[in-house]
Amino acid sequence: MTWEFGAGLGHLNRMLPVAARLRETGHELVLAVPSPDAARQLIAAGLGLSAPPDRLPAVRVTASPHWPGPTDPAARKVPTHTLADVLKLFGYHDIERLSAMAERWDQLVGEIRPDLIVADFCPTLSLALAERLPLVCLGNGYTVPPPDRLLPPIRPWERAPPPFSRANESMLLRAINGVRARRGNRSVEFFADLFSGQRTFICTIPEFDPYAAFRDSPTLVPFNIALLAPGPPAASRTADHVFVYLPNNHPLLTATFAAISSLKLQADVYVKDPPRGLASGDRMRLHAQPLDLADILPRIRLIVHHAGLATAYAAAMAGTPQFALPLNLEHAVTARGLARLCGAATRQATVPATPDELERQIAALLVAPALHGAADQAARVLALRPRGDGVSDVVKGCAALLTSGVS
Repeated sequence: MTWEFGAGLGHLNRMLPVAARLRETGHELVLAVPSPDAARQLIAAGLGLSAPPDRLPAVRVTASPHWPGPTDPAARKVPTHTLADVLKLFGYHDIERLSAMAERWDQLVGEIRPDLIVADFCPTLSLALAERLPLVCLGNGYTVPPPDRLLPPIRPWERAPPPFSRANESMLLRAINGVRARRGNRSVEFFADLFSGQRTFICTIPEFDPYAAFRDSPTLVPFNIALLAPGPPAASRTADHVFVYLPNNHPLLTATFAAISSLKLQADVYVKDPPRGLASGDRMRLHAQPLDLADILPRIRLIVHHAGLATAYAAAMAGTPQFALPLNLEHAVTARGLARLCGAATRQATVPATPDELERQIAALLVAPALHGAADQAARVLALRPRGDGVSDVVKGCAALLTSGVS
């Protein structure tokens, strides 16, 4: 079980429910992750282990190949309309880098010798495998474009990507097929095909899926998020209790913190590895570990966050009013879906804002009847939707491949 793109642990959180179920049915697990030390505690908790995972014979954690993100701040200003535009920023068009990464996957797969691979946002592994082993692909909507076709635009409001995006897609496909030719493998027709396996499971809701208009296959309700019942009506919750969840490099983090401090709100704030200058105050509690969303979300009047899919969906289920500050295109798509689903307020993080501006906006949102009513309505709508058992669907898919010996 592995992934190769992404700076956080969202991919691991999606894999762990599947890993736990596979372990319960007697399978040996190897979790290949970009940062094993950072992931071990989460893996142990997710699998219900009484000891660190490496001390148990049926669970092993090792390092996976990983594409580092672009370090040039100017990369954030480069237009990205398709997944090809995004991966070009990582250097995916460089045939030598791509070939070297495929070789690293070869070495790891040769060392582990798995019967089945479960991958999340892992196109180079798919390139290297060339269908030699059964592959199950997981992902959210963004990371699993529809196969057997040119890439659709990430922005749902665009009908087709611009010409330079198509040129980038062709460039990446040439690099991919150049590597495949070197390795004696047949070429692939579409870049999008590297993001699907013999079984593919997409975990999202239609409002957050950038490719919903182009997708023929069904999606699963996200199963890496606790299913929350609607909380009390937003207007009846503590009038000044807010929750802030932003990454430590978020451009509006400091201004948001200052705005909430100035408003003297009761606030719970989670920032992983917070920068200097952020500290708990009289009513401001800065947390070093993630909070239990099932506990905090039904109690608060407002959540301020960067529009990560898991947090957005959990808050929508709880009926919690939301103020989304999306930092990248994936988050912007989710924020747009939130605005349509539950009336969430949004503000692009790349547009500067002073603490005074954010103070006024947050103060208004705390007493906004339209926002509160829309959040309540969205929670009721989501509670009525069929939720199914996505983990069982994935595990059945894994079992079918193991039984049939598909390769």
